[in-house]
Amino acid sequence: MTMKHEVFTNSKHICLLRRSKNLYFVIAAILFSSFGQAQQLPFYSQYVMNDFILNPAIAGSKKYNPVLLSFRSQWTGFNDAPMTQTASMHGSFGESIGAGAILFNDITGPITRSGIQAAYAYHLKTGEFSKLSFGIGGLLYQHVLDKSAITLDQPDDMAVLGEKERKIMADALFGLNFTREGLHVGLSVPQIFQTKLDFSESENDQKMSKLVRHYFLTAGYKFQLNADFYLDPSLLVKAVTGAPPQVDVNVKVHYTELLWGGVSYRHNDAVVILLGVHKNNFLVGYSYDATLSSIRKYSTGTHEILIGLNFPKDMKKSKASY
Repeated sequence: MTMKHEVFTNSKHICLLRRSKNLYFVIAAILFSSFGQAQQLPFYSQYVMNDFILNPAIAGSKKYNPVLLSFRSQWTGFNDAPMTQTASMHGSFGESIGAGAILFNDITGPITRSGIQAAYAYHLKTGEFSKLSFGIGGLLYQHVLDKSAITLDQPDDMAVLGEKERKIMADALFGLNFTREGLHVGLSVPQIFQTKLDFSESENDQKMSKLVRHYFLTAGYKFQLNADFYLDPSLLVKAVTGAPPQVDVNVKVHYTELLWGGVSYRHNDAVVILLGVHKNNFLVGYSYDATLSSIRKYSTGTHEILIGLNFPKDMKKSKASY
């Protein structure tokens, strides 16, 4: 197989060409150029079990304080395919205040993004069974471009020749979340300020690009089927400038507090199988993404593992509600 990506930045033609089972990215240009403003944030399938990674307003809203680790290997079968590792935790301070943090490391071809995101949330009770939450967060991370991993059609192009370039970037996000009994509706906006990224040291040849503002809309409702089972359908709409909106439709079935399973459909991208177990506050989840695009001919799919602990807010309790 031969894969070829062409990107234009400041009228310069950067062409990345590799062969066989290598995945060829000029991710710096694809993700951060004005030509390629699209989805910049990592993909997750286990957000259905860790919605805090999408919305800072979730911080401290659970009946427990979760500490979760996730490991995602995308498009198995390709070298240099995306890999993401995430650690998150959040909890409440009293009835109205929540806080949390996320550590992440996202690798896509020659691009590595690693950093921390901190969140603060305020939960306002709007009724006996309803609550409106407001969340804000700050993001600080290191962006690394490994130029030695880029193959050019013009090898003497000084615009990209070199070793690794590191940039420290900061941005912010905010979110809203409304819950009423089994209903939840949320909106979050990461990368509010659309921080500029400059990988050029030359004043005469500046390749300015930026983080792009994203919009995540979530909604769902839990249906109690009987004493042991409940159904949890949900929806995620992702929108970003320069790309069509993407919709995820999810359906999970829970058996008491012990087991869950489900399926997700990501429009024009993947069908996802979800499985998990929760025992004595410890949980393990697994998801498999079956790719629907043409890349499925060369990839065996995407795997994601979630492990964690749900600490009771009242530590005297031996088991958290789930």
